[in-house]
Amino acid sequence: MCRAFQGRRGWFTSGRKGGGSRAGAGGPNELWSFGDEAYRILREQLSLRERLRPYILAGMQVADTSGLPLMRPLFVDYSADPVAWEVEDAYLFGPDLLVAPVLEPGARGRRVYLPSGTTWSDVWAGRVHQGGQWVSADAPLERIPVFMRGEADLYLRDLTGV
Repeated sequence: MCRAFQGRRGWFTSGRKGGGSRAGAGGPNELWSFGDEAYRILREQLSLRERLRPYILAGMQVADTSGLPLMRPLFVDYSADPVAWEVEDAYLFGPDLLVAPVLEPGARGRRVYLPSGTTWSDVWAGRVHQGGQWVSADAPLERIPVFMRGEADLYLRDLTGV
């Protein structure tokens, strides 16, 4: 039941089924609520998200007009590569980024398959690899392995440390 009533301060919604407000509920959720190390990591990730904003918007426009999702399995773009059909723990984020999440608790590295037909550069380490091979990628707590397609022109690293 949801009904509106006018109290001394104005209009309010009462009743939980109607989606009433729960102001003040829940735990701390500000970036600085989790300590200095988490604050530094989260701040860097938010900065990365802002640098990726034009890329994400362009990818969403492609998704809207063609139906091609921004996040997709490797075989969608690399269907001629038989290994790309078998990779289940990494994905393409648009045409230019390969993301390889760490799925094992406590792991600080992992193997990543880079599809053939192009080169791939480790966004964080700067190393360039030929496609069509498995590589070892570092995965410290503050970042997951991300590789950029050789012909891509994206600015991901914040060289100022801000």
